[in-house]
Amino acid sequence: MLKLQAHNWIGKPWLEALGILGVPFLCCSVLFFLPVELIHNDVFPESLWLFLIVFIDVGHVYSTFYRTYADKETVAKHPKLFIGLPLLLLVISVLLHSINSLLFWRCLAYLAVYHFIRQQYGFLKIYSRREPDNEIRRRIAAITIYAVTALPVLYWHVSPGRHFTWFVKNDFITGMVHPLFPLLIMAAFWLVLAIYGISEIVFSIRTRTINLQKNLVVLGTALSWYIGIVYYNSDFVFTFLNVACHGIPYMALVWIHGKKLNAQKGTFLKVVYGRFTLLLFLLPLCFIAYIEEGFWDALVWKEHGGLFSLFQNIRVSLPKQALNVIVPLLALPQLFHYVIDGLIWRIRKDQFSWTKML
Repeated sequence: MLKLQAHNWIGKPWLEALGILGVPFLCCSVLFFLPVELIHNDVFPESLWLFLIVFIDVGHVYSTFYRTYADKETVAKHPKLFIGLPLLLLVISVLLHSINSLLFWRCLAYLAVYHFIRQQYGFLKIYSRREPDNEIRRRIAAITIYAVTALPVLYWHVSPGRHFTWFVKNDFITGMVHPLFPLLIMAAFWLVLAIYGISEIVFSIRTRTINLQKNLVVLGTALSWYIGIVYYNSDFVFTFLNVACHGIPYMALVWIHGKKLNAQKGTFLKVVYGRFTLLLFLLPLCFIAYIEEGFWDALVWKEHGGLFSLFQNIRVSLPKQALNVIVPLLALPQLFHYVIDGLIWRIRKDQFSWTKML
C-alpha cells in the first residue's frame, strides 16, 4: 500500500497547502466562475488591477526585503553584494534604456521569464529534498518542470496574435513559423508530462511512498502555464494566473522562512513574525508597492490616475533623457529581486556562487 511521504513540509501544512501548493489549482478553478466579459473582452476593473498588479505583483517584489536587507546577519556577511549589485544593475539598466527603451524592456522580460521558471524549479527542489537518492528520477522531474514552463512560452513566441504581453508590446521576439511548429511544441508538452507521470508511478510503487507536494508543484505549474498562455488568449487570464501563481507562493515562502528564522534565533522583525501578525507582514509591502506604482503612473504610464490621485501634482511628461534614468530607477527593485533571488536561498556559511544562479 502506498503512503504519503512524511516530513515533507517546510512550515505549517495548511499554510503551504493554501499559499504555495494550492494556488494554481484555486486560481484556475476561479476562472470557471468569472463573467465571460472579464475573460474574453480584456476588461480589467481598476480595483482588480490594483489588487493583482500592485499588491501581489509589486508587493511580492518588496517581500525580498525581509529576506535580504532586513536580515542584518546576511547583509553583514555579504556587504559588497548588497551594496554593489543594485548599483551595477542600475548602471546597466540606464545604458540599455539609453540605447533603446524596447531593448531595456525586452531584456527585463526575458530575465523575468527566467526568474519565474527558476522559482518553480526551486519549489520542485524544496519538495524533493527528502526523496530517496535517485538520479534518473531527479532528472525527469527537472526536465519536466522546465518543459511545462518553457514550452508554453515558446508556443507564445511562434503564435503571433496573442492578446497579452509580459511588460510592453513587442517585448518578446515573436514571428510566424510553420503551422505545425506550435502543434509539435504542445505534443512535446504532453509527452513530457506523460513520461513524468509514468516515472512517478513506477518510483512510487518501488518506494511505496507518494511525494504529494512535489507532484502538486509539477501539475500546478503545468496547469497554470498551459491555461494562462496556451488555452486562453486573454490578457486578464494571463495576468491573473501569471501574477497570482508566482507572487503569492513567493510571499508565503518568505513568510515561512522568516517565521523559522525568528523561532531559531530571533530577529529585529520579531513583531512582524510573531503570532497572528501576517497582516503586519503584508501591509508594508502593499504600502510601498502603492507608492512605487504611483510614481510609475504619474511619470511613465499615465493610465490609472483615479487610483493614484495623490500623485497628480507630479503627473508630468518627461523628456527621453530623464526617462533613461527614471524608468531604470523605478524598475530597480524588480530587477534586483530577479537577480538576488538566485542567490539568497543558496547562501551557506559565508559562501555563494554566481554560477549557481544558472
